[in-house]
Amino acid sequence: MVRNRRGTGRLPTALDECCPLYSANIGSNQMVREFENVAGIQNILAHGAFDELTGALENEFFDVKSDPWDLNLERGKLDLAKDVSSFANWRGGIIVVGAASAPAATYQRNEVQEIRPLPAMLTPTDRYSHVIREWVYPVPEGIEFKCIRSRLTRVED
Repeated sequence: MVRNRRGTGRLPTALDECCPLYSANIGSNQMVREFENVAGIQNILAHGAFDELTGALENEFFDVKSDPWDLNLERGKLDLAKDVSSFANWRGGIIVVGAASAPAATYQRNEVQEIRPLPAMLTPTDRYSHVIREWVYPVPEGIEFKCIRSRLTRVED
């Protein structure tokens, strides 16, 4: 998970905690969900309930990556810097690594299709911080990189 705390703007209210997610039935069996704020995503991540991200739409503060950035390549470093700085230049947000998305059938955005837990060795949080310090100017404040264990699937070491 990557999160820019600077961009949150305010503390969540009780309403935010109760209503973190928008849900709508589309057709007979499809469920599309959209987060209205980062509090809903934070709650899911805090509980390791990654399966609850399935069906969620990416938006201006929520993005997913199926695989970690390859920091052995300049392109991987550039992609990490671009992804983080795009959130830092707006209002902050969360990037979840280990979730695959695809274009949504009824929306012009990507929808989380599958959760793919990553081995802990593929989450080099110290290297992510180093790349951000080297590739992004000014360095955004309040960025966190965390490896979060799923409540259902054990993260392999």
